[in-house]
Amino acid sequence: MSQPVAHLTLEAVAEEERVTVREFIEWLTQAAENLPEGLDSVVDLTICDRRGKQFIDHVEVEPWRAYSMEAGREAPDGPRGVYIIGHLAPG
Repeated sequence: MSQPVAHLTLEAVAEEERVTVREFIEWLTQAAENLPEGLDSVVDLTICDRRGKQFIDHVEVEPWRAYSMEAGREAPDGPRGVYIIGHLAPG
């Protein structure tokens, strides 16, 4: 079994040690280097539940921007990033 290229733990997220888009792409690139199809390899999103991997069938990738509760809209100068959203439920 191959070793993971990178780990992101809940503790790291809690400490605001978030991964950048560039770092995430680098991890994917490193993983692809070990595959016969390289960057054309399939990507699956799974969640480990300690008994096995649960495959996520529907995944969205979308940008996000911080929301200002006071202004009632997105904060133009607030933090921005990318969500990778896995949906366990169909649809």
